[in-house]
Amino acid sequence: MRRKAEGAAVLAAMLVVAIAASLAAQVFERQQLAVRTIENRMDASQIRWIERAASDWARLVLRLDARTTTIDHLGEPWAMAIQQTELDPTVYGGARAGTKDAKAVLSGQIQDAQARFNLRNLLQTSDRTASDPLPQTPKPSAPDLQALRKLLAAIGLDASLAELIAAYAVSPGFGRAADLLLVPGMDQPIYQRLERYMIVLPQRSSLNINTASPELLHAYLPGLDLASAQILVKRREERAFMDLAALKASLSLSEELAGDRFTVLSRFFFMEGVIGYGRVSSRARILYDRNPQSGLDGEAVSVVWRETL
Repeated sequence: MRRKAEGAAVLAAMLVVAIAASLAAQVFERQQLAVRTIENRMDASQIRWIERAASDWARLVLRLDARTTTIDHLGEPWAMAIQQTELDPTVYGGARAGTKDAKAVLSGQIQDAQARFNLRNLLQTSDRTASDPLPQTPKPSAPDLQALRKLLAAIGLDASLAELIAAYAVSPGFGRAADLLLVPGMDQPIYQRLERYMIVLPQRSSLNINTASPELLHAYLPGLDLASAQILVKRREERAFMDLAALKASLSLSEELAGDRFTVLSRFFFMEGVIGYGRVSSRARILYDRNPQSGLDGEAVSVVWRETL
């Protein structure tokens, strides 16, 4: 009996040790999970600071560009892509918040927002007068609707989708390019093919002939087929157009190019990039308004919106 009692005591002790070890392991695991969660949150906070620094850099680049050039083209410093680059700790303050010894990496590029199809242009401008002060019912802009049809056809999509997109532009209206997914008949594969050509700006805008893709030039320029637009873009790489007259002469156009539809100097730009720090990464797009009227000492560059991609 004594041996049995001793054996039971040993088994009980071993059971207690096993339970205690199991509980300790669970506590340790939860503690580690809590530590990783806190580190991830701190990493995310660090990313926001890095993003702010990158955004300030982009604003500075755009402001300096406005002071040194009278046209915007893809051969300028702002258009250079930043490959994945490890940042010096001084860029993000050297705080080392979050994951121990984490390194910050950045990749991205500033792009001309006026090289894309502005969905806001699908709304016809209002022609209200003093005798007719009431707001007019929004209507699609016929020239922009026609350009959208040509763009859709050029990238291998059904041109009839343009009417559905224009109807959505009238009501309820686009806030972001991602709203295209809400258009009837739109699905993810179609959106992925179309998104790279689309943007929503705060107001109507003109197309920059020095940065627009061949598909957009074909869509907007009269009598220019896609093959000729591709040749035009290659020629543009050697020498950007200084003004609309240079493009008109290059294409031998008889009609004038409207200054409210085409430009060589852009106001809206966006930066799209990926920032990584520790175990956390973030991909975002930031739209900038380079407005010469809002600065006391030249061009002022402000953030219009930011979206996570």
